[in-house]
Amino acid sequence: YNEGNAVLRIAHCTIIGNQASYYGQAVYNGYSSKIELVNSIIWDNTGAAPSAIYQDPYAPAGAITGGPTSIIQNGEQGGINENPMVNPSGYLTTSSSPASNRPATILGKTSRVDIHGVSRVVNGPPDLGVEEWMDADTDGLPDWFELTGITDPAGDNDSDLVSNLQEYSLGLSSYNTDTDGDGLSDGDELYADSTHGDTDGYVTNALSSDTDNDGMSDSWESANGFNPTVVSGAGDADTDGLTDLQEYVAGTNPHLGDTDEDTMPDFFEVTYHLDPLHNDATQDHDGDSLTNLQEYTLGTRPDNFDTDGDLLPDWWEVLKELSPNSSTGLNGHEGDNDTDGVLNLEEYLNGTDPHSGDSDGDTVSDRAEIDQGSNPTDPNDGGQPPPAEDMENVPFHIYGDYASWEMTVVGQ
Repeated sequence: YNEGNAVLRIAHCTIIGNQASYYGQAVYNGYSSKIELVNSIIWDNTGAAPSAIYQDPYAPAGAITGGPTSIIQNGEQGGINENPMVNPSGYLTTSSSPASNRPATILGKTSRVDIHGVSRVVNGPPDLGVEEWMDADTDGLPDWFELTGITDPAGDNDSDLVSNLQEYSLGLSSYNTDTDGDGLSDGDELYADSTHGDTDGYVTNALSSDTDNDGMSDSWESANGFNPTVVSGAGDADTDGLTDLQEYVAGTNPHLGDTDEDTMPDFFEVTYHLDPLHNDATQDHDGDSLTNLQEYTLGTRPDNFDTDGDLLPDWWEVLKELSPNSSTGLNGHEGDNDTDGVLNLEEYLNGTDPHSGDSDGDTVSDRAEIDQGSNPTDPNDGGQPPPAEDMENVPFHIYGDYASWEMTVVGQ
């Protein structure tokens, strides 16, 4: 990104694999800036931007120079439109690369050494990009790579059934059997035969843990019978309401509707933040005295003690044979099933039975006892309030616009 009256020289650079979606995929030059390209490689940039190099339309003509000295995809800026034959790390893979000993290169503005510290050619044209190709024994492995300890191109240093030369050419690691860390060996990913350790019959990208970019790793798709080269995250193999991608994220079995076999479907457990991988049927996630399994059976929410929002907790509505899924009519807080004048919310707060006008059976109605101050759940008080001398007024005051308070009174 070049902006602000700057003059940028891009010399012996290799810019590959960028995926910018705005303006240039690899290089952006503002209207008041200039760029000089020198012996570089700009290739295989695949972002949504329409071009590899973007020049602001208000910039003067000739703001970008040196294109013919560099390899540039689609020949932009007059560049050389030839495959540079570099691996995904940007390193040359052969002396036959069009980037090697390019006659058109600029000699006066070259760097003295390449990215590996190797001296550039002095008496001839240097190679384009970050690397000067040197292969003294002409075995296909550059000298700098052999200095890391891997000298046999036909060998298999990491025992992943892929030769050292092939791994270098593809940009894979010769010290790691699973370069992209997705659980599949490089040999498994590159070949579709058991000779190379293949387990699923698919050829996948050994440099990407998710070849088809559907959010699910290649190894997970392979292990669960999906095609890791075809986008399939939106499917629902076990028709349990969770997409295959959701199953991957949750760690559940995409072919089993109830992974932990606790009688609660994975969809229910994931939706309400339960544990779909361990049996938690007897637990009480929301602390409402109903187990998670009871909540599933009743159709209530295990993460909300009052599913229907009628101020009556689920456990109380279930205990009193009201519907915990309905907040209207006789099931709501204003319902009065026993027509005693005490609404359901009052019945809950006073501990009375919403189906009996005289909960304690002392022949005094719940309504009368609540109004006169007697206990509607005590059959031994004769339906009478305590003597006046045994009662005491407890005054309290609340101050402030947003007061929050709690008070507990204990006595007889």
